[in-house]
Amino acid sequence: MADDFPSTNSNISTLLDRSRARATLDQLGIPKYRSENWKYTNPKPLIDSLSDSSSAPHIAPSSLGGAVEILPFVSAEAKGLISEFVGALANGMDTSMPSLNLLNLSAGYVIRTTACGNGESVVRIEANPEHCERVLIVVESGSTLRVIESTEGGNRVIECIVHDGGTLVHTRLQESTDSLDYSALAVQLGSSALYQLDQYSSGTRLRRNDISIDVVGEGSTIEVKGGWKLTGKSHLDTQISVNHYVPRSQSKMKFHGVAGDDSRSVFNGRIFIARDAQHTSAHLNNKNILTGENAEIYTKPELEIYADDVVCSHGATSGQLDEEQVFYLRTRGLTNQKARELLLNGFLQEVIEGDLGTQILGLEPMNLV
Repeated sequence: MADDFPSTNSNISTLLDRSRARATLDQLGIPKYRSENWKYTNPKPLIDSLSDSSSAPHIAPSSLGGAVEILPFVSAEAKGLISEFVGALANGMDTSMPSLNLLNLSAGYVIRTTACGNGESVVRIEANPEHCERVLIVVESGSTLRVIESTEGGNRVIECIVHDGGTLVHTRLQESTDSLDYSALAVQLGSSALYQLDQYSSGTRLRRNDISIDVVGEGSTIEVKGGWKLTGKSHLDTQISVNHYVPRSQSKMKFHGVAGDDSRSVFNGRIFIARDAQHTSAHLNNKNILTGENAEIYTKPELEIYADDVVCSHGATSGQLDEEQVFYLRTRGLTNQKARELLLNGFLQEVIEGDLGTQILGLEPMNLV
């Protein structure tokens, strides 16, 4: 089945073990529309676009400061890390799209911290439209890395290893584009590690995010939040799973979304707690507002718990703006449009940290006069 797709078209192919990717394809098959993981999103355009991956120059990740090295997959220094980690995490997802990425790879990089306790390192991953790429991030024990990632189309898989005591702060900015955009993110946390993800998405023709975070070390913390604002005929599908395999870890997920015009928003959030993961605290919340008569929202939170000494919660809501709140603001002199914009801005600002997310969602400060 995997042979139906072209393999990587560069000398990266000599460094990659693609047997795991082929085995995953044989086990899960090619993603199909209306299957459980693709119930509201047709994967065919994303799969077809893999064969059209651009041969234009690729933008490599860049260091913005700190103790960090960036190695292309073709470098000798990256060989050991590639052999150990690339494909090992992402192939554990419930979809074979990361395997297709590995078989069609056009570029790949390793980002690794090189020192502990010497402050924060910062890396920027630029948008690479129409490229099929892969990034391996390794945060060594006790070190801190901040990653600022932009996407505007293409196919990107990021695998992250956060070793004991490490910290990875990840800001993902998904800008508006007419291109197809697929992103997969697989994270593994060691003991007393921290992973923080802030993801902000605006509209595009078709955007899919697959996210899987595994806690394999005790005392680790996951903080995930995000927001999206969709207009036109935009389609955004976010699938996230947080998996607690060991005791005494905690996770918090919070997403707010706005769907207007003829857009479609799909969200599936899952918390898995293994039998041995006692004393786990895990929480998930997704809130949505419809602003268009033809807009669609599909949201499903899931809890799968096998331990009996845990604190967990999950919830999801979908609705429209409260007309009484709109009326109240109008009695204070605001127009109907400005009142609605203010309420939507406040709703999204609850999950936004910093100016970058505000810019992506188009929430610049308004003149209320």
